[in-house]
Amino acid sequence: MIDIIVDSSVWVAFFNENDYFHEEAYSLIKQLLIEENKIIIPEIVFVETLNTFDLEQFHKKRREIENYWVKSEKVTLYNGGDFFYFTYLPMMKNPNQLKASDFTIFAYSKYLRAGLVTFDDKLKKAFETDQNE
Repeated sequence: MIDIIVDSSVWVAFFNENDYFHEEAYSLIKQLLIEENKIIIPEIVFVETLNTFDLEQFHKKRREIENYWVKSEKVTLYNGGDFFYFTYLPMMKNPNQLKASDFTIFAYSKYLRAGLVTFDDKLKKAFETDQNE
């Protein structure tokens, strides 16, 4: 089983039928769930994704989000805890000067030795560069 972090850019498109990347996100998530993968959602991805919806949208999407994030055996909500935030993260170097949330997701991918699926070009480049080193 492969651990894969799915970035908020993919989840936002997945849950929003009007998003330009919705079809691509939908296909990606469905494929990840079919294959032998474990999808990891760090708390920063959880917060970023939910933050894109206003309260009314969130209530409309709540069941769908719960079905994918809470009830699925292939999805894990992950909290890094004290070691990640106070020991591991401060030792990391920030490639490509990623914004704080993207840097945290990048660090999670290294910490958990997980793959990364994102529509964010800068984050994708940092991850791919790191994988090639």
